[in-house]
Amino acid sequence: MERHVQQQEREDARAAIICTLLANINRGKRKPFKMEEFMLVKPKYRGHTKPAQSPKSMLAMVEMMNAAFGGVDKRKK
Repeated sequence: MERHVQQQEREDARAAIICTLLANINRGKRKPFKMEEFMLVKPKYRGHTKPAQSPKSMLAMVEMMNAAFGGVDKRKK
């Protein structure tokens, strides 16, 4: 599955490069377009990933889920 996603990203990048080239040829005196402006989705390899979750926020989420499902907190307090 990951291989398919990578192939799709490459194909999208190729199409975006062609669109960027055509747009920049016909842009006049405006600022140049960037390839990212023609991408349908932001590729993973460009650093567009979710920020890491802190340990405190993970613990808070587990505590909320535990309470929501009627769980018991068995940690020593």
